[in-house]
Amino acid sequence: MSRKRKLIRIIIKKHFHVPIFFIISFYYLSKNYNQRNVNKISQRFERLLIPYLIWPIIVWIFNNLFFLFNKINRFKRILSFYDFILELIFGRRYKGVFWFQFMIIFLTIFLFILDFLEMNILLIFYILSIISYFSQYSG
Repeated sequence: MSRKRKLIRIIIKKHFHVPIFFIISFYYLSKNYNQRNVNKISQRFERLLIPYLIWPIIVWIFNNLFFLFNKINRFKRILSFYDFILELIFGRRYKGVFWFQFMIIFLTIFLFILDFLEMNILLIFYILSIISYFSQYSG
């Protein structure tokens, strides 16, 4: 088997795409952190936060309406306000794809705080990325 085929098989098997996307997204944000461009960082936070808040509200309302009128929805019950709050806190209660957005928002805030504490955030982020990757895929 050729080297190229082995590499492609490893990439498909190990799922490198999500960790690499995190590294790339924060690499391009690091210039704004280093220059302390609060305006750009707040714009990024706003772009991430708007869909993170709007979609759970829409899902919560429509699922409850469908259950009230048809007695059918994905969860087979009315979603409580507690479910809605858990969705907003963790991003995984009833819209599983928001775990990614939650992590990006959390890391943006975390790295912003580290930057104002005068730490080398790019180095810290790379170290955290490597530790997270190995803990995720080491088995």
